[in-house]
Amino acid sequence: MFRALTWVLLPAAVAAVSDPDWEAFKQKFQKSYSNTDEESARYKLFKATQERVDRLNKLNGEPAFGITWMADRHEQEKYKRGFRMPEDFEPVAPVRNFSDATAKAVDWRLTEAVTPIKNQGQCGSCWAFSATEAIESQLILGSGGKYDISLSPQQITSCAWSKGKFGCLGCDGGFTEGAYEYLKKVPGLANSFYIPYVQSLTDSDKTAACPQHKVATMDGPNKQLTGGYAAVTGYSYAVKPCMKRGSSCKDQDLKGLAAALEESPVSVCVNSENWDDYTSGVMSSAACGDMGRDDLDHCVMAVGFNATAPKPYWIVRNSWASTWGMQGYIYLEMAENTCGLADDATIPHVKVDLSETEAKDVKEKRAEMFRRATKDQKCPKILTAAGLEVANFTCEPLAPDVSMGALSFVQEASETQAKRRVRRLAALAVGADGTARALHEEDEGASRAAAAASAAALAAEEAAKAASAGNNSANRKLAPSALSLAEVSRTEAMNSAPCETKARKFKCRVDSKGKATELPLLRVGGSVQENPHMRAFWGSTISFFLAFLGWFALSPLSLEVATSMGVCENQVYPPASVPTRVAYLTFKNLQTDLHYCQYGIQEVDGMPSDCHEVPADAVTVAGSPEAQKYRPEVLSSCVCTPGTHCQRVIANAGVAAVSSTIVVRAALGTLLERFGPVQVQAGLLTFGAVWVAMAAAITAPWNYMLIRFFIGCAGATFVTNQFWCSLMFAPNVVGTANATAAGWGNLGGGVTQIFMMSVLFTPMVNAGLDHDTAWRVAMLVPAVVFLLCALALKLCCWDTPTSKRFDVTVIGKTKKPSLRDYVEVLKDVRVLIMIFQYSACFGAELAMNNQLATHFRTYFQLGAGDATLLAGCFGLMNLFARSLGGASSDLCFHHFGFRGRIWVQFLALVFEAIFLFAFGMVDHSQPWYVALAVLVCFSLFVQMAEGTSYGIVPFMKPDQLAVVSAVVGAGGNLGAVIAGVGFYQPIHDALLPFRVHAGYVLFWALLSPLYYWPDKGGMFQAPKALPKGSKSSEPGSVETVSTPSEVIGAVVPIGAVDNRSPSKSAPRGGLCMHPIGLVVLADDQFQKQYGAQIQSLRCYAQQQGYDLWLLNGSAFPKCIAFRGDFFYLKHCVVAEFLETQAEGYTAVVLDADVCAVALERGLDDWMRGNSLKPLGFRVQGLGFRV
Repeated sequence: MFRALTWVLLPAAVAAVSDPDWEAFKQKFQKSYSNTDEESARYKLFKATQERVDRLNKLNGEPAFGITWMADRHEQEKYKRGFRMPEDFEPVAPVRNFSDATAKAVDWRLTEAVTPIKNQGQCGSCWAFSATEAIESQLILGSGGKYDISLSPQQITSCAWSKGKFGCLGCDGGFTEGAYEYLKKVPGLANSFYIPYVQSLTDSDKTAACPQHKVATMDGPNKQLTGGYAAVTGYSYAVKPCMKRGSSCKDQDLKGLAAALEESPVSVCVNSENWDDYTSGVMSSAACGDMGRDDLDHCVMAVGFNATAPKPYWIVRNSWASTWGMQGYIYLEMAENTCGLADDATIPHVKVDLSETEAKDVKEKRAEMFRRATKDQKCPKILTAAGLEVANFTCEPLAPDVSMGALSFVQEASETQAKRRVRRLAALAVGADGTARALHEEDEGASRAAAAASAAALAAEEAAKAASAGNNSANRKLAPSALSLAEVSRTEAMNSAPCETKARKFKCRVDSKGKATELPLLRVGGSVQENPHMRAFWGSTISFFLAFLGWFALSPLSLEVATSMGVCENQVYPPASVPTRVAYLTFKNLQTDLHYCQYGIQEVDGMPSDCHEVPADAVTVAGSPEAQKYRPEVLSSCVCTPGTHCQRVIANAGVAAVSSTIVVRAALGTLLERFGPVQVQAGLLTFGAVWVAMAAAITAPWNYMLIRFFIGCAGATFVTNQFWCSLMFAPNVVGTANATAAGWGNLGGGVTQIFMMSVLFTPMVNAGLDHDTAWRVAMLVPAVVFLLCALALKLCCWDTPTSKRFDVTVIGKTKKPSLRDYVEVLKDVRVLIMIFQYSACFGAELAMNNQLATHFRTYFQLGAGDATLLAGCFGLMNLFARSLGGASSDLCFHHFGFRGRIWVQFLALVFEAIFLFAFGMVDHSQPWYVALAVLVCFSLFVQMAEGTSYGIVPFMKPDQLAVVSAVVGAGGNLGAVIAGVGFYQPIHDALLPFRVHAGYVLFWALLSPLYYWPDKGGMFQAPKALPKGSKSSEPGSVETVSTPSEVIGAVVPIGAVDNRSPSKSAPRGGLCMHPIGLVVLADDQFQKQYGAQIQSLRCYAQQQGYDLWLLNGSAFPKCIAFRGDFFYLKHCVVAEFLETQAEGYTAVVLDADVCAVALERGLDDWMRGNSLKPLGFRVQGLGFRV
């Protein structure tokens, strides 16, 4: 059978390979297929589409159909229709009587009365969308634009009843009359932010359940939070409906429909049989198919008409996303009842409570909107700027969200010299504008296209100057129009500009945003303008290293500090006065092998009580050492063994040192956004320097603890370290840069053990300083180094590659975390486990930095230099071990999927626990190198576990990544506090705390099997199978584009970062694409202020295989914020929306269409399932704030 199938498909496969149309189609729509069989089957569909398109264009009389992304799709994979009228339905609603239309053209798109294009997906909810859009328009017109809100088609889809006159079946179909009847029975139609559209873009899911409580309470207190709702009181027909069959509906009242469209947009139902292949132009009735009740299958909205065009047409809005047709619209021949447009045309009645004064104001505003709808403003401005008489030309209405193209000018009568000059310059501008677009679309000569568009802008400005300078007042009026043309041409220049680094030359290779794409560690030369990246890398690394050095500088000096405070056991309880202290009785000098109790220890109930008396048979000489039962001379200069007050003071100070960091880390995010990394890092070092210097004045336990608490604030430099590197390095290298900077910064905790003792304290003592003076002078050194480093940062480093000072508008940003966000995160048991697992590794590292030097000095009785050298070896493992953990996590993920990350986390913690327990079994009877060997192995797995933890963190709750990162990071310091308070308090067994601590680590390691995500699986569970169509590697899917996450990742930290190494041969999956690609809508003010950022984003997108277009938003009448294919905030305040949904956003870039694979399980779930980090989700796409 397989051989037979091969023979059947082989000819198609060979034909596909040699067909240039097929190759062009695959390249244009970024198609890829899993194997030859799949491609052959898709190719057959493509050829059938080509034949159908040719046939339809012949029927149409002129091209209106073409090859779209659906050309290789089966019918069930295309857009779904959903008009379904009950068989027994009879129209009873009244028919409106309108006066004949007076306007030759109406286009409500030019006003706020038409909300942005929506996308119903493969849910048959077109009837709900059509009703919703008509209600939106009526609400806007009825309120004079006051209530310009996006309403909820999901409410109608899920809640409209199926029985009786309602006859609505959710995604299985319905009709607009039934939707209106339903809305009459409930408070109204809710805001879409209150009941968002959640239906899948595939047909695999059932209709979502109706949110009954929200519907019932939308007119209560919630209305103040959601932006209101629309109360529907009924509906009427725009013209008499045709419930008949076939051609008997061809004589519908088209004049009445045109008159109705002068009043407002109208909901209509049509025969959309041949709409899939529509691309542009006017679709004729011949190409449309039959009309009448039996043939209607889809509901849309008519928004205008143009009777002045060579072939008059209706303007119809669809709900198949803005990538379909002409930015979501279709033009239908106006001469006939094309596609049954007038068979079922309805107008909803929306109640708007207005005072007499408000009603008068609304009437004026509605009249003003009508004036805009009946007069295209772009074409006349261009013609006027060219010095031409508008009345002599036909202005084809231009779509409101597309920038100007070339216009054809006719020869006109003679003019004055001034007008002739204006006309020539402006015509040049318009022609260059069109040339720029044409060149760009042909993908040739981007530099020439940019130059042409730039010339257009200059020409238009020159035209404005010429007009202003003229003596003729009419000419002077042309200046603003010419300037408007200049702004549009400037937009084209940006869209056409070649993507090269236009800024100064950098020492590092950079991307279009100026971020380094490499990490040359030794390339440190050049000015700050030439090499900001490596200056920032070494500045962040060294400052973090020094912060760690100062943070734990007192740890290796703890016995000297204890002596100066007078808290050593032999100072508080002199052996001559209190010889029976447990610390003395159990003391053995390992250097001389002599015990304090010369003849053994007496015990009472298992506890030492005294030394044995001198035996009677001992050979002694009066006054000789043998004649004494105590040997105080064998005691250390500072007895600070476990169980002593001295040990308790040191332990509590260690806890204080790690406690303050928890608070400062949580607060540092806001400070970084306000002041930038250089200012914050320098500020932390300066603050730390004060308290490190103050340590030289320690005199008592209370100020010892207080000073260590404030020095601990320097530990928060880790946050700046990571943030700063993220600003400087591109996504392909930022992971390595962050890991290296963090690991080498942590080295300071190990180096300080050696530096403070062997480099500072011991040489000072050898030079003649007493111990008390020597440690105090030594503490001044890191304080001075702190200040020098802070000064160097301020003088030598920049916050970003292109700017000395950080501005929050250069990064993406989600809304600021609130207490509710923290509660939501902490309710997730997986997050809680990760908090404590990180406390078990990073907390252990901090605890060891506090404990080890003292442990080696008091328990193993090593010299100060030797003890601190061994303790330093623990921290020196940061040189590579933390990066090794992160790399291991990535490697296991590559081979075993997400469960590989969980397994490597589990194993790192288990081995950490094993070697920590083993360290707790090494007593002082064994050589020191045994303890060192075990310590190094323990340290290796501690640092690795830190790296593996942050291999999982970004995927836990991607929509709350900032909060998760904060609480997990704070968990590390929490672990040090738990260890200090719970495990390392003074007891007489010096090794027991390490073994108990090992049990703590093992406990949290054993909870790793509780990690489970439906889309990623767990240690022993595979992820649940994704519904059909949602798998990112599904062959032939329209969403196959090159690593879209990297494009969005250019807008760090808001966006998505792909942790996998992208490969050209790997399956490519991502967000749906249309040839227009990603889109930025921006008005002139926004373009001027943020042009450079938009241009760099466009260039980065282009490098990753995307097109990103900047569309001039000046024509938009007011601020728009909506759920759908574009998410656009004009450069002004949308008060309610910004307060509730998009705090911190100024403008947003979205993919042109969010495809089935992305929304099958919700975009955020899909991103997590593909190991992406979604950091800035808003509605159905990704956003960034420039």
